[in-house]
Amino acid sequence: MGVTRFNLWPHKDASCGNKFTLHAVQPAVSSQKAFAKMQTSLKDCLSSHTECTRTSLPPPSRLVDVQNLRLVDSAPIGSPTWAALSYCWGGPQKAQTISTNVKDRYQSINLDDMPLTLRDAIRTCRELNLPYLWIDSMCIIQDDDDDKAREINKMPEVYQGALVTLSASCATTCHGGFLHDRLHPAPGVALPMRNAEGDYDLVQAVKWKGPMEEPIDTRAWTFQEQALSERIIDYGSQRASYFCNSSGKKHRFGMLPLQSDDLLYGEWAGTVEKYSARQLTFASDRLNAVAAVASRFAEKAGLSSSDYLAGLWKPSLIRGLLWTVKAGQKRTEATGGPSFSWASHLMEVEWQPETWGRDTHQETATILEAVVQVGNALLPFGSVASSRITINGPLVNTTLKLSSGEARFRHDDGGEHSVELFLDKEEKIKAKSLSVWLLELLFHFGPENSMGPGSDTRFGLVLKSTGQGQFTRIGIYSEWIPQDIPVANHQPRNDVCERCKEISGTAVFKVELV
Repeated sequence: MGVTRFNLWPHKDASCGNKFTLHAVQPAVSSQKAFAKMQTSLKDCLSSHTECTRTSLPPPSRLVDVQNLRLVDSAPIGSPTWAALSYCWGGPQKAQTISTNVKDRYQSINLDDMPLTLRDAIRTCRELNLPYLWIDSMCIIQDDDDDKAREINKMPEVYQGALVTLSASCATTCHGGFLHDRLHPAPGVALPMRNAEGDYDLVQAVKWKGPMEEPIDTRAWTFQEQALSERIIDYGSQRASYFCNSSGKKHRFGMLPLQSDDLLYGEWAGTVEKYSARQLTFASDRLNAVAAVASRFAEKAGLSSSDYLAGLWKPSLIRGLLWTVKAGQKRTEATGGPSFSWASHLMEVEWQPETWGRDTHQETATILEAVVQVGNALLPFGSVASSRITINGPLVNTTLKLSSGEARFRHDDGGEHSVELFLDKEEKIKAKSLSVWLLELLFHFGPENSMGPGSDTRFGLVLKSTGQGQFTRIGIYSEWIPQDIPVANHQPRNDVCERCKEISGTAVFKVELV
């Protein structure tokens, strides 16, 4: 039996209207009534929502003056109020700011030269009395790598500091626009609802359009724009809606992870899983497009860019290395990042749930060194030029015999072992045998029950030697440890290694991953 979710909002003239955070907007989203409604929602949010207090943050370097339609430097303005635009480029933009036209942009910008989505954003700001607008293609010099790095590094302040973000969710490209009439509203039904006074009102129920169903939800760059924004006017394909931290933003767009300790890094893994499902035009932007989220995460967790290693965090690096490519995808070429990072492929990734369990695992390897050189010092959470990790852990060189995602190998102790493989590249999966190195990283304890401890699992990396004293990752493996291996209750690390002696106790090596 399936479940259908609905959005509910009050029917027009219903007395219960003030009880709802979501309100229907007329099909004409560009009408004066629609703009007035959004302006009221914005004012109410700023004046009465305790979760939505405005944060004073440094403005971006440049803004678009929407009345005079020209670029301005924000520094002389002092503390400007600006809106930010979140939208799909859909390919190159002819109207973007580059080094040859940036001086002219400070004099004037021709509205007719701007794509429709940008023109709609200018109009919306004027209607809402917002003096400035930040648009990435206009406010960043697109052919200046240093300017791009500098401004991308300011993304947390750009979107979190904006009074509101205009999300052109329905537009697949910058030419689609978002102020057109919704001529075919989503089908719905009117339902009676009894209010606190015992009277009946009507509410409108319309089938819920969930995440990843609007064009904007498929693009990687817009992920951080949505996550960082405090307030969003969402121009979707069915309606225009106002979202903030007090009115459904976390359900529509998600929130940044704010947990603590082990849960914090598990939340980061969940964030990466969502982000990795989105699409990029340029593979080299895999880390750049989530740099702002990483920066804000570091701030919340008390970390710095020196703790960040190509999409992974040093305090949780052993567990972070155990990502897998989600099943059912067509494998893509590597992005050029380090092989041990999830950012090395343009594919959706995930972690096994056991990886992040609190007090249910023991790391069996040790990080000796983790070094990263970023591609541009102006973007410390962005793409990397080079990176390496040195790990001390149990290592086995063997040939795996592959069959239906499972692999078997014979170890020096004479025993045959069976492991489940999660390989990063499709051609490796199709092979009949594979000569590899297995580096164990983690031992997961099975849950306790009335019969005693449950079956345990060993996790590690599948590696290939470069022939130059280094290794590259080609996947991960897991090995189920049957319950009948005698062992005392959850033991400290040295005893765990003894428990796993048939593989991990044989030899410990220093391994350098690139």
